[in-house]
Amino acid sequence: LSYFTTSLGLNLVVVTADSDGQYFHMAQLTSNIGNANQQNKLHISANEAMNLDDIRTGGLIDYRMWVERALSEELGIVEVESDHASEKIIEDVIFLECSMEMTNYEPYLSGVVFLNIDSERLNMLMKSNARDARREITKLHRFPYTRAGIMDVLINSENGSAGFTTYSLNILNMIIEKNMLDIT
Repeated sequence: LSYFTTSLGLNLVVVTADSDGQYFHMAQLTSNIGNANQQNKLHISANEAMNLDDIRTGGLIDYRMWVERALSEELGIVEVESDHASEKIIEDVIFLECSMEMTNYEPYLSGVVFLNIDSERLNMLMKSNARDARREITKLHRFPYTRAGIMDVLINSENGSAGFTTYSLNILNMIIEKNMLDIT
């Protein structure tokens, strides 16, 4: 398998709990990140390659630790951000599929993370705590987490499907295909 250039990746879309409903978030990538298939495009909320920190003694993958590390590095989300141990930011994680991105032969696991914070708090955390976001993300966009919201962003995107990374198109399709949202 010498043609694989990366380890298994984790691709996540985060969903916030705002006062007026749930919103999913996509990152607008900078022009100096990745390859031409990623630069300046709408991308998933967070992605992170697996590393040795994500593997427990005995060789088992600690998926929760991997998700928490991805959200911390990409979006500045830390599970317990105050002295209140009961403060839980990550409400739920639903994994969608394990697949292979065929342009660059990158294997990945995709999922949706439901957060107990609103969009404003997410943006504040990203701006103040996210290590990777400063060099990778131009802006975090929010869209209603509904069938209509996803269809609207896909149909009305200025550049059509060319304005999205393959990862983001895939995960949005999986959310609709697996009927993971209220039909509105």
